[in-house]
Amino acid sequence: MATDQEKLHGYADALSEAGLNIDDVPMVQADPWDREAASMLLDAAPEATAVLSMSVMQGIAVVDEARRRGISVPRDLSVVAYNDIPDAARSDPPLTTVDGMGVQKGHAAARIVFDAGPPRHQILTPQLIMRASTGPAPTR
Repeated sequence: MATDQEKLHGYADALSEAGLNIDDVPMVQADPWDREAASMLLDAAPEATAVLSMSVMQGIAVVDEARRRGISVPRDLSVVAYNDIPDAARSDPPLTTVDGMGVQKGHAAARIVFDAGPPRHQILTPQLIMRASTGPAPTR
């Protein structure tokens, strides 16, 4: 999806600013409902201390797979997912998310369509919603 590609470019930019190359970061591309992706990711990066998922459902799957493997979230592994949905707050532990502002996007789009005037561009700033799936990096 185009929005996923935009997110990926944003991740690459942020990693670059931190002195990291996105090509050195293990990734698994999967459908949000593919429960095997979490296992594949943790197999590919067994020493990972943090995971960023492009979907809440995959983020929850990572938390569940970590638990199955005896990895404590957030003591050993922090998990953050993109787009905030009610399942994120109900997960165990509650999942930290980046809220993609879906409702606000819809409201802004409707206002732009139904308001009189010329077309315009509006920028919405995503919000980080801190919950219990993130913590300080473990010392090893």
